[in-house]
Amino acid sequence: MTSVVKSGTLLEVGAGAGYFLDEARKLGFGPYAIEFNPIQANFIRDQLKIPCEVSSLSTSIFEEMKFDALYHCDVISHFFDPISEFRKINEIMKEGSFLVFETGNLGEVNQKYFRYFDRFQYPDHLFFFSPDNLRNLLERAGFKVLKIYRYSIIPQLLVIKITAGIRNLLIKSNKQERRSGNSGSEKKASRDIS
Repeated sequence: MTSVVKSGTLLEVGAGAGYFLDEARKLGFGPYAIEFNPIQANFIRDQLKIPCEVSSLSTSIFEEMKFDALYHCDVISHFFDPISEFRKINEIMKEGSFLVFETGNLGEVNQKYFRYFDRFQYPDHLFFFSPDNLRNLLERAGFKVLKIYRYSIIPQLLVIKITAGIRNLLIKSNKQERRSGNSGSEKKASRDIS
């Protein structure tokens, strides 16, 4: 983020617990949040002391304030109408501001890699994107695309799959030990009783 904008007002959509904004504030940004989870929104407001609204972009947020930068991570796939949402984002941004976001690009993933994904989280994820349809979406919403960075999550997915496999084996082993431990103590108890 700081490679494109150094300071100013920063809005995070889908801020979670607000830790990104807390760090951004330390770098000199004026942080604001939109978070739909009321527990997390309360934490952002009460503990981090960051202005946070539990509202959609279609409503008047922060008294129609304009922002120098807007960030969201893995939110776009949840938008019912991404073009409309990005147009709303464009409206609340200052001239010369920056939109920075992260999203998966399952819209172009070769099917041979699907086996590495445990689930696609339907119906939470409504759309999957590729660089081409992201460019199209952003241009239709009035944005100029400066750069798209790409990185593979296949190594991460492999580590998650291996870790989950090890965890499942340990759980299964623990259950078997408990069963065999219980049956042994039951036998001993029955011998003591008779």
